[in-house]
Amino acid sequence: MVESVQVEGNVTGAEAPTEPTQTNRPEWLPEKFNSPEDLSKAYGELEKQFTQSRQEATQSEVEQPAPETTEDARETVENAGLDFDAMQQEFNENGNLSEDTYKNLQDKGIPKEMVDAYVEGQESLANAYEQELYSFAGGKDSYTEMAQWASDNLPESEIDAFNETIQSGNQAQARLAIDGLMSRYRDNGGAEPTLVGGKASASVDTYSSWAQVTKDMSTAEYKKDPAFRATVEKKLGRSSL
Repeated sequence: MVESVQVEGNVTGAEAPTEPTQTNRPEWLPEKFNSPEDLSKAYGELEKQFTQSRQEATQSEVEQPAPETTEDARETVENAGLDFDAMQQEFNENGNLSEDTYKNLQDKGIPKEMVDAYVEGQESLANAYEQELYSFAGGKDSYTEMAQWASDNLPESEIDAFNETIQSGNQAQARLAIDGLMSRYRDNGGAEPTLVGGKASASVDTYSSWAQVTKDMSTAEYKKDPAFRATVEKKLGRSSL
């Protein structure tokens, strides 16, 4: 009876015994990564993508400046499906926009910062225009005195026409209207103009329409000749437009 079998030499092939493979894999390394180097590389790519997305978001904000004109603002708001006139009326009545309005704009991709920048720009332009109008009359006090005289002495239709011209935003026409009203104010006992050789005599020549005023104002002579401008302004002052 054979008590034992001895195998000499190394056994090879499918029947050869296997030995456990020694690895250096850390216990903390997630299974989806083969090595710490793979983990580091993955986090590097993730950080790169995050940085790129932040840069794209910042660039997107820079490329969307606040509208500079009312027409631009209207187009932006109406293209978003909102009512620009209603928002304008709300601002005129309250001096600001409600939180609900800001939210509606934000939901349509128009951030509060853009809205505030537009409002601030329009207020700055309005203040500059107002100061320019005062300068045409010789200062705010002179303008206020002239306006008060007009309110007390002119028919409502003329006052409405004057206000419409002032509110049009057309600086050239506004200056003509102020110069003309100031001339009438002075001729009727208001602030005295600075004249050389006494007060100029008034001509019977007058304007019968704003079209005639605009025609004279558009000439090269009006732009270059102070004497002609003074004639136009006096003529306008004698007119009832």
